[in-house]
Amino acid sequence: MKTNGSKARHKFSAETKLQILKEGRHTNLSISQVCDEYQISLTLSYQWERIAERAAKTALRGQPRGREKLRPRQAGEPEIVHDGGPQFIGREWSHFIQATGTTDVRTHPYHS
Repeated sequence: MKTNGSKARHKFSAETKLQILKEGRHTNLSISQVCDEYQISLTLSYQWERIAERAAKTALRGQPRGREKLRPRQAGEPEIVHDGGPQFIGREWSHFIQATGTTDVRTHPYHS
């Protein structure tokens, strides 16, 4: 803990920050009570909330959903449907798909 003037300064890990935010959302305590417990300001907790929301949107954006993000399959073109496991994401796999003209379709695991 560092001191900056009269206020104590805490250094929280990303996991701890997310845990504090989760505690503020999913317990009977108010956000101000959680902030008091961890000795952080309400402003700081709202900043963490905005950062976490932005990071979640960035992580979820741009991920292909089924076939809608893939190029259309040509008639008679073979397609391989898989769950995106480690054997299907390497450079060698990409070269194989390109060389054979096969469509690569990633689905969710256990998807029927």
